[in-house]
Amino acid sequence: MKSVVVYLRLVSIIFLVTFVGACSEKVEVEEAVVKETVADSSKSEDKQVVPETQVYILVQPSGTDGEVRVNDIPVRVGITADSLSHVDIEPYLVSGENELSILPFKSSGSVSVEMTSHTVDGNGMIYFNNGDVLLSIRAEGERGVGTVNFPSARPIWAWTNADFIDDSKSRDEAIRFSRLYYEALVKGDVDIVLPAHEPIFSDQSILEPFFSFDERMEELEADLKSNAVSDFWLFDDFDDIGIELQPVASGRLFIVRRKDGSALFRTSQSNPDERIYYDSMIGRKNGKWAFYL
Repeated sequence: MKSVVVYLRLVSIIFLVTFVGACSEKVEVEEAVVKETVADSSKSEDKQVVPETQVYILVQPSGTDGEVRVNDIPVRVGITADSLSHVDIEPYLVSGENELSILPFKSSGSVSVEMTSHTVDGNGMIYFNNGDVLLSIRAEGERGVGTVNFPSARPIWAWTNADFIDDSKSRDEAIRFSRLYYEALVKGDVDIVLPAHEPIFSDQSILEPFFSFDERMEELEADLKSNAVSDFWLFDDFDDIGIELQPVASGRLFIVRRKDGSALFRTSQSNPDERIYYDSMIGRKNGKWAFYL
């Protein structure tokens, strides 16, 4: 198999599992340690807080899998049950109350979960062996919900300022944007693809200031141009796919999928292991559609 460059939102291979069980728990968290910085972006001079700690979920399912949401946003990396995993949820969190919801796919089985806060050093390294436990739940059999309150200032993530879009006009716009972006991706059209990733890269530059907004854009452009002339750059015809929009983030974002449930924005090799997958959550701000999270 050829070595390929996945140039959209680089994600560590961390796994999503599902919490199951009827549970509800509320936790207050002490003031988090934060510092101010200026995101390296020509789009904004606003100061943002950069966490010196990052929040993860440690999950251990037994006999079931399913879906986890943080503030109604699915944590998107999926696996089957019976796997121990750390899931980064920092970009999903806000100042104030945050909700963790758990939807099991089976009525049997159980999941233990800890929400933990971990120190980030000056090089962006995170140490999982010395985290502070913020919330601990063991659930089985039914849907579970827990809440955590962060009273201190947290970064203002782009998705929190996106428009509410769960209406028919917005759905029509989202479908038109999905077609425009998909066809631009096929062609390697950087003039359309690059601006659509400004919200993601702005947020990532807050979490990882050692890799600037401009550097992310430059890498994306270079990889897009390289990939678009490679023999693994295979796509289906958009008109043959059919898409579905799933509202998330309490109506601020859509997840865009194909009718078969798979990601819309992906290459089309017959072997799923050879496909390249891209971001799937879109939203709108001031009339402009883009990718978030």
